[in-house]
Amino acid sequence: MASRKTQGRYDGIVRLHLVYYGAVKSSGNKPQTKNKHEIRLALSNQIQSFCIRHLPDIQIPAGGLRVKNINGHRFIALVTRSLHAVCDVSGVLLSPEPPSGRTTERGDGDGRRKTILDGLTVPTPNELTSVVPSKDPIYCLMEDDSLAKNVCIKPDRLLAAFEPVPDGVPVWQHRKHDSLLVIEVEIGVTQITPENMAFLTR
Repeated sequence: MASRKTQGRYDGIVRLHLVYYGAVKSSGNKPQTKNKHEIRLALSNQIQSFCIRHLPDIQIPAGGLRVKNINGHRFIALVTRSLHAVCDVSGVLLSPEPPSGRTTERGDGDGRRKTILDGLTVPTPNELTSVVPSKDPIYCLMEDDSLAKNVCIKPDRLLAAFEPVPDGVPVWQHRKHDSLLVIEVEIGVTQITPENMAFLTR
């Protein structure tokens, strides 16, 4: 078994990286329900690809990942209580900022971190009232954000754009509300069962 027990949990070898490029708004004063779902949709294919590529090989879990139905929407979470799974989330959030370094709305680190965590989880029914159901299930990292035991997402400056910048537009103004988010996820379990052994072995 390729695992180690630390702080009441078994840390395995299942790691994945997720990347998002787009708006990350602060949830400080507003719920930002739409933005959270944009993040959720953008990451769904990456999580699904990880499941398709790795989970059949390591047989997790018996019977497949469970589909959760919420008001006509279907979600599949990788880290769930039924699997006794938890995860650590770390990464960097790069945003364009003016050369002066003056404070902008993107400086609210705690509010933006909340938006990111909610975008990694299955939403509540109230968050789906204005969302059109997807034809395919939406893959989420976690059942809810309490399963993220350690979270460290550091803000920093995005130094250059990823596509040509129109003439006369300062680099920091181009897509100025968009950020580049790169996160690493490590999954572990708090209790070993036949269904979650795949998080610990290959």
